[in-house]
Amino acid sequence: MSVLIKTDWEILNATADDWENLEQIYRLIGHFDGPGSGRKPNLQEIADAVRSLVEQDLLAARLEDGTMIASRTPEVSYVWRAWFHMTPAGRNAWSAATPEALAT
Repeated sequence: MSVLIKTDWEILNATADDWENLEQIYRLIGHFDGPGSGRKPNLQEIADAVRSLVEQDLLAARLEDGTMIASRTPEVSYVWRAWFHMTPAGRNAWSAATPEALAT
């Protein structure tokens, strides 16, 4: 099973119930609340984490026309154009972790 960091968990959480694009994910997880929660991840960090989660098959990616993106595609510009949703493996990793216990 994949080891998640807090940003990964927050991205999976944002995509748990609906397909979201990078901008929506950024807005949904734009901050970590609570004492000791860490700093706000920037857009580049979130984009890199989204790509990593897709490569680990924890997020599914599809273009607006419905074309699915292969998890190992060398072309990475999809991160800026695609919509993302948690996969069953992503749901398992997400539900097995608690955000308070994850490293930032």
